[in-house]
Amino acid sequence: MSPTPEDIRSLVTDLTSSRIGRRQFLSRAMALGLSGSAASVLLAACGGSSTSGSSSGQGSGTAKPPTTTLTYRPQTDIQDLDPAFWVSQDDVIVFDCVYEGLVTFKPGTWQVVNQLAESFEPSSNGLKFHFKLKKGIEWQKGYGEVRASDVKFSYERIAGLTKPKLNSPYSGDWSALDSVQVTGPYEGTIILKQPFAPLLHSTLPAASGKVLPEKAVTKLGKSFSTNPVGSGPYEFVSWVPKQRTTLKRFANYSGASSAFAAKAPWSTIQTQVIDSDNTAFEVISSGTVAFGYIPPALVGQAQSANSLHVYSKPTLNYYFLAISQKNVPNLNLRRAIRSAIDVPGIIKAAYNGRYTRAYGIIPQSMGIGYWADAPRYDQDLTLAKQYLHKSGQTNVTLNLAVTNDQTDEAAAQVIAANLAQIGIKVNLQPEDSATFDAIPGNGGGGPHRQLVYSNFVSEPDPYWSFIWFTCAQIGLWNWVDWCDAGFTSLLDKGLRTYDVTERNQFYIQASKLWDAQANIAWIAYPTWYFAAQPWVRPSLRPDGYPYLWNTT
Repeated sequence: MSPTPEDIRSLVTDLTSSRIGRRQFLSRAMALGLSGSAASVLLAACGGSSTSGSSSGQGSGTAKPPTTTLTYRPQTDIQDLDPAFWVSQDDVIVFDCVYEGLVTFKPGTWQVVNQLAESFEPSSNGLKFHFKLKKGIEWQKGYGEVRASDVKFSYERIAGLTKPKLNSPYSGDWSALDSVQVTGPYEGTIILKQPFAPLLHSTLPAASGKVLPEKAVTKLGKSFSTNPVGSGPYEFVSWVPKQRTTLKRFANYSGASSAFAAKAPWSTIQTQVIDSDNTAFEVISSGTVAFGYIPPALVGQAQSANSLHVYSKPTLNYYFLAISQKNVPNLNLRRAIRSAIDVPGIIKAAYNGRYTRAYGIIPQSMGIGYWADAPRYDQDLTLAKQYLHKSGQTNVTLNLAVTNDQTDEAAAQVIAANLAQIGIKVNLQPEDSATFDAIPGNGGGGPHRQLVYSNFVSEPDPYWSFIWFTCAQIGLWNWVDWCDAGFTSLLDKGLRTYDVTERNQFYIQASKLWDAQANIAWIAYPTWYFAAQPWVRPSLRPDGYPYLWNTT
């Protein structure tokens, strides 16, 4: 038995209008079929827990603006708040409230503006970047003032230049770093070994450009990942796994972003993890959660609700079916799989037809690296059967790893049905996101993976899309298990030139090499959708990434 949206709406309304109490709420929720943990999360979202923050709603359609707390429903729970080891984009959404960088993207644009830096000046050859910090920027939790030595520590740490070596999966963002030379308490120079074109697109203004307090990282050790300290407008308070993360306004915030960002009115920001999309939609509709991510299937319903505003942005992210070249070594079998996939059918069934079909890794909106003439692999069952016959494989059974997210599982089910049409049996292996994203380790179904359905996030540079499929990422995020020296060489050339036309050609050539291996089927570029109460004005990056700290 599972509750209907009407059941949940009625339950939420009765609680927020004080017709029932906490105990009655839990009893009725479990009687409707909600699990104990789901009922507890829903109660917290409605303000019914002593640790959930102030209530932000007065019943469906009549919610009043909260005076202290912004509540947000993320797509997934946080996993690691260390910029060197973050797992999902929801990690970054939270730690963006806590950390700051030398530079950042001006909200709503890709324009790079100074944040911690008072000045930031590149050399003419693009190998040196001199910075001067704003003075008087305080670290949270009493760790003193932001100094140039913290910048040096942060960037050399993620690059793997400190001892002991960190081995961050994001070290590639700083692969060209030679050192950070400190020339004074507030001044220093970033020195590169060679030109690195993505530095001001996807390294410094994004996650890998965050500056951390050396003293706090050293003192807290491994616990820093779930007890972060930064210089941003909000400081970390607590994390209850699979329920909520709580941040509070940093009382001594120094205003590094004040020249380009609004001062948010919230004393507290709280994420509310709600696994059920229908439940999340109802608590957002009632106003007990101010705004949050909603899946494509609920967009139409949200748009027709007078009490909600719907926001959408196309992302730079991509959905794909990875075919492990190590564990599915037969090229014709991989070609058969790619030819059997009904991509429009997947987008319609899993994403309500609201995502844009992908023909390559780079969307046109990226600007650099888009392969306009990429092959269009429409479903062709006759061709797929011919490839399967050429492969010499019979009675083929493959395992397909996927997260237990409702929409991703729906996509995987379509893929399994497609392959059944040509005689390939597929065993679905749904996993929770923490297991599925366990890197290094058993991420993507583990070392014996065959098929993996997933989506990766991207920053606004093709480097950040391609990097996960290089030789260095074998055993990490390279779930196609393919290593090619020519492919890596083209990507390296794309990093070392600032000329856009040249970079574009290098990435297109790399895409052609990759396509010939038939180890991946491109599915879609997702659009992010958010439903919000009318009194909330979300701040979104051009690719849909929400800035909670700048939401008003």
